[in-house]
Amino acid sequence: MKKIISVSLLKLSLLGCAAALVPESNSPTDKINQAFSLFSEQNRPQAAVKLLGQALDLSRKNGDKVAEARAELYLGEIFRAPGPKGEDLRNKKKAAGSYQRAASLYQEIKFFKNQALALWSESGTYDVSSEKGKICETLNKSKAAYEKAGASEADVLAPSFSDGKLKDSIQSLISENNC
Repeated sequence: MKKIISVSLLKLSLLGCAAALVPESNSPTDKINQAFSLFSEQNRPQAAVKLLGQALDLSRKNGDKVAEARAELYLGEIFRAPGPKGEDLRNKKKAAGSYQRAASLYQEIKFFKNQALALWSESGTYDVSSEKGKICETLNKSKAAYEKAGASEADVLAPSFSDGKLKDSIQSLISENNC
């Protein structure tokens, strides 16, 4: 009987911790990777947001702008489309803010293609019927960032956005929205 109670209490305590069963780390990159896994593979957006908050704190403390920008980008993704287990997190204004911070950080470190990705993502947070001006403004900034010269050699996009796919999508959305 004592064993059943202690196992039940352990389960309850683990359920109370949003990031339960996630290895402890002081690396912002590790926390971002864990958050990505929690969100995309385990559908645990609340736990991912908690880890991304920790990653932001660590990256700011360590002056790691790449990690900070990446964490902001992922926060934007979660706030924009949190999935069925995170509807309480859906907040397009927070998503836009995270994307804007990511874009600014990427610009600062000369990751212009990643800046373009953050701006392209931000454009998806605006309402087509009432915020078309913001959509067009953000898409045009995204296009300009993508085409900007002098990017860092480390400015590499994920395969799903490489080989001109992001550029094509930006141009398509600009045309679609008559920007």
